[in-house]
Amino acid sequence: MTARTSITPWRRYRTDAARWFSPEEVAKGRAYSRPLGYMSGFRGAIALAVTLAFVHGKAAGDVIDAVGVDGWVLELVAVVVALELIALIFAPWFSGWRVFRHDREWGLSTQGWRGWVSDQVKDLLLSTAITLVLAIPLYAIIRAGDSWWVFGWLLFTGFGILFGFLFPVVFAPIFNKFEPLEDDEIAPRVRAVAERAGLRLQGVYVADASVRSRATNAYVAGLGKTRRVVLYDTILEWPPELLEQVVAHELGHWKHGHLARQIPAMAVMQLVAFYLLSRVMETQTVLDWAGVAEVGDPRTYPLLFLLYPAILGASGLAMAWVGRVFERQADLHALEVLDDPTAFQATFRRLADDNKADVDPPWWKWVRQVHPPVPERMAMAEAWGASEPPADGP
Repeated sequence: MTARTSITPWRRYRTDAARWFSPEEVAKGRAYSRPLGYMSGFRGAIALAVTLAFVHGKAAGDVIDAVGVDGWVLELVAVVVALELIALIFAPWFSGWRVFRHDREWGLSTQGWRGWVSDQVKDLLLSTAITLVLAIPLYAIIRAGDSWWVFGWLLFTGFGILFGFLFPVVFAPIFNKFEPLEDDEIAPRVRAVAERAGLRLQGVYVADASVRSRATNAYVAGLGKTRRVVLYDTILEWPPELLEQVVAHELGHWKHGHLARQIPAMAVMQLVAFYLLSRVMETQTVLDWAGVAEVGDPRTYPLLFLLYPAILGASGLAMAWVGRVFERQADLHALEVLDDPTAFQATFRRLADDNKADVDPPWWKWVRQVHPPVPERMAMAEAWGASEPPADGP
């Protein structure tokens, strides 16, 4: 018998999806997810084309001339707002298609027009505000000296840490209502799982996710005193023994400090991205193509808007790999705390069914996923259950 200590989050547990799901279930997951992939790619292509046209057409200068503002701060605000408004050409229609057609056809969407429009307005205002909070000091840094990429990196890294603290208490409540978990049956079970995990809960909250979807989920958010476990209200309908597995998994993220451990990795990737960004944006050929004389001109913002996500996105595969390792580590935590691989497998089968998951993704989709496919997680649980526990273990 294999030693339980050999079950590691660092490797993939390959398996055939047909071992765990019927052909009909596999086909259903593909049928749901495939149109989403196509439409997402189409949306990205439109966004890229529009941004390229904005940069190459030197539209930033036209915007500044049209609004007649004076001073680099107001010019930057005008360009940022223009790009955010232009995003309305390709962003809302994808969301509307998913909410009112695709997810509704699959029995997932519960959102009405009023709620959807409210979300779009909130998203536009929040996106614009966050962009300005970052763009204005960044351009002040760019205009101040040659080493702007170092201080720009510090600005973005610091904001990322601050965002981690504020997300559950400032940003998430803009879109959802959160209430402390007080269910007389579930709350004691959650506390018991935390005690077995050796953790002192700082908060378990329920989000009103059902106002938008019947999908089920849970997550850990926040850093330090704002850290909390969040359960979708749709998942409270599950059998308690399966809900315990979900909580134990999320507490695994908590115990291993995954949110905090992602910060150094992101900081390194952002440092590389800012360095490369500075080298590209300071190239005379690129500046000429964008129709600007120097990097600190607010007219370069569309170029930065185009390049920075592209450069940072190159690290996406590495971050996806880290994400899969963290997910397996949280899975192992649930198995160790509850010692019930059968319930663990039933939990992920239920998640796959509720969320119409693609349980047999192609390799090019797998490498971009933060979560391992459900069959691989079930295979790991099987290996864990068949392994020999430590001498002093359960």
